[in-house]
Amino acid sequence: MEKYVHTISFQLTYPFPEGVPIVRIQIDGQDFINMAASYERPFAYNIAGAYQGLWTEDFFTYIMQEGKTEDVPILSCTCGEIGCWSLEATITLEEDRVIWSDFHNPHRGEDSSGGHWDYGGFGPFVFERKQYEQAIKLACG
Repeated sequence: MEKYVHTISFQLTYPFPEGVPIVRIQIDGQDFINMAASYERPFAYNIAGAYQGLWTEDFFTYIMQEGKTEDVPILSCTCGEIGCWSLEATITLEEDRVIWSDFHNPHRGEDSSGGHWDYGGFGPFVFERKQYEQAIKLACG
């Protein structure tokens, strides 16, 4: 497991007229959607990074489950629907750290007609749990 500790931040943005916020993620000061897009470009340039942040109510529910949780949506389709197109990961909450690992797009698995996107070189991202929880508190105001 990677020992390097990353930093994370969450920003609420309001891209829709309804005023419902979505969560944008930054890891080490870099926009997470841009990070995913850069990694995905070799697989399919035209749809790489076609994500947006999750709705706040979904996001904060998913990312704070104790223990190890697989297939956690981190980003959703630009339409806002998780089931349409998403980037998912395993999130492991330990006593003193949080690990995001095993990234995948469920629509680009090994049996996908669109081709398999292997995220083996993307992550893991390891965060100090205190910094992770503080970032959530800052985003929630």
